[in-house]
Amino acid sequence: MYLALILACLATLTICLLARPLANKLKVMDLPDGERKRHKSPTPLIGGLAIAIPMLGVGIYLSTNSDIAGVYIGLSVAVAGAFLIGFADDRHDLSPTIRLFLTFVLCLGVLSNDPNLILGILHFTFENSLSMGRWAWPFTLLSVIGFIYAFNMTDGMDGLAIGQALIWSILLLILGGNELNWFLIILAAVLAITLYFNLTKKLFLGDSGAYALSIIFCVIMIISHSNVPELKSDMIFVWLLIPVLDCLRLILTRIARGSSPLSPDNNHLHHHLSLLLPDVFVVPVILVFIACGGVLTIIMPDQTIIWLAISLALYFVVIVAAERVQSIQRG
Repeated sequence: MYLALILACLATLTICLLARPLANKLKVMDLPDGERKRHKSPTPLIGGLAIAIPMLGVGIYLSTNSDIAGVYIGLSVAVAGAFLIGFADDRHDLSPTIRLFLTFVLCLGVLSNDPNLILGILHFTFENSLSMGRWAWPFTLLSVIGFIYAFNMTDGMDGLAIGQALIWSILLLILGGNELNWFLIILAAVLAITLYFNLTKKLFLGDSGAYALSIIFCVIMIISHSNVPELKSDMIFVWLLIPVLDCLRLILTRIARGSSPLSPDNNHLHHHLSLLLPDVFVVPVILVFIACGGVLTIIMPDQTIIWLAISLALYFVVIVAAERVQSIQRG
């Protein structure tokens, strides 16, 4: 396992160091446009390659050395498929309809391959559990597709998406008792390396990375929910609250103003926080908030609902305050 860890880290480091020539070769260089893309120079969309390729190798390796080989095979196929969809979008700028169709097909295939990925029963920190019955399949499919889009929408500032993924990996490791622990350890190391290069503006995560990471965490969270008794559904919702809630708000506001729910804009949480804080503090504030919420649900699981309520309130306070500032600035 230690060899797999070392090789994965070396692969990630090599890809990150060669980001610019690789991006030129693969034609995935992100060009600034002065509007939504405000970076100063062309930046490689290679973060996905730096994460997906090593983790794909790790998944294949672990499938030959584990009692849960089927899980790792399914995870590897999911990562490969998600990466390819994201890579095609990075390179060819796929239409929202095509992207949604491909995502639907991928998720349908992944869930059909392993019945253990279907959320048949939701367990909560309070005593009652909820049996999904005939709604288990559509609920799981909708949840997975929804999270893929929610996570992709968070990738708007350096370090935000990768930072969230790193925090979730660490939270799952803190919780313990997970059959996927070695995969999580290697994933956390790979994410930490990629995060450094992302924060130093050497590369962007890209849709390839966002898609690959989101499907990884969908599979891991579902498997962990079923196999780690301490991990409850409401705890997971607190961990994933920021991307999920922001995605729901964005979709509703876009529909309300007559736009496509998948159209890009500057209405994300990090854009709102930028009106209230210097840009340098925006990502750390969001990541600290997510980390605190996650740690508190682990330390005091009985208080998860209270933290969820506080998190919801703080989120909307930020949105309302930012819109107020924006209104004042417009005069």
